[in-house]
Amino acid sequence: MAEDLVRFDPSAIHDWMLAEANRKREKKRGLKAIRGKWRLLLAAATGRSNRMTIRKRGTRYYYDFMIRRQRCRGALPEARTKAEAEQAETKIKTKIYERKVGNVSASIRFAEFVRSTYLP
Repeated sequence: MAEDLVRFDPSAIHDWMLAEANRKREKKRGLKAIRGKWRLLLAAATGRSNRMTIRKRGTRYYYDFMIRRQRCRGALPEARTKAEAEQAETKIKTKIYERKVGNVSASIRFAEFVRSTYLP
């Protein structure tokens, strides 16, 4: 029975466990990098990103997207189907984009504003 006993070196076991954890961590990092690159390649090839901006929760659809690092989100209570929700989202994006870019021809120029407001 004494011959069947195997003695383990605790430091060797500890080193092995650290090496195994590092190996798993590196494998996980590699997969994340590959997934990120794959997402970028897919978006470039199709001309759009694969991020879902329309979600259904319960009976309502919700939109969630970003324009110029500003988050826009809300509910779409009038949408009954996903296609209707996507159309409503497109309208909202268009409104927001037009508001941000603005209609330059409709606004007055800065020089005219200064002359009319500040100069006597």
